Amino acid sequence: GGLPQPSPKLRWRQGVGAWHVDGPTAVAGGRVLFGSAFLDVEKKGERALLCLDAGDGKTVWKAPLKLNPWGGPTVAGDRVLVPSSSIRYDPQQVASAQGEVAAFALADGSQAWKRDVGAGVLGAVAVAGDRAVFADTGGRVQALDAKTGETRWVYRGEAPFFGGPAVSGDTAYAADLKGVLHAIGLADGTRIWTLDLAQALGAPGLVY
Repeated sequence: GGLPQPSPKLRWRQGVGAWHVDGPTAVAGGRVLFGSAFLDVEKKGERALLCLDAGDGKTVWKAPLKLNPWGGPTVAGDRVLVPSSSIRYDPQQVASAQGEVAAFALADGSQAWKRDVGAGVLGAVAVAGDRAVFADTGGRVQALDAKTGETRWVYRGEAPFFGGPAVSGDTAYAADLKGVLHAIGLADGTRIWTLDLAQALGAPGLVY
């Protein structure tokens, strides 16, 4: 209580009552990027990728999306990669899930490429070099060429993935809904090892 108390000042605020933001926000080149969802049941929000000026909060550009961007955007050089899904984080809806990964130009929001996935993509895309790696509810981890969207490899697990992957060095890591952690070779998508966290910890694990 004796320490100096901060008094942050609100510089700007946008989207009150108009946007529904669930995923992480990205900041790059003086711009703030985030995905807004449209809630079908509640009939609220706007389904789009938005880019605001970090200084004054004014909208620089807005790109409409077909599905909800629960995972949030990832900036890769001059591109913004956005995952999306037709379902929320509900294991009961996995069978009907559809999704896509799309890339937009950071400068003006024009779409560079889009890939239909055939399953929901709920976690953020991880980028390493020219690889864009994501996991889907169909039990796959995939790597695309970040510039073109072409498939580099597909790794097939045994359970749906809700959380996004992480990349360190030459390995991608992703955990599934059965609590299994997968280590995958970034170059070619080969399995390096798996660890059953639920078994190791003595408790069932649903990694969201």
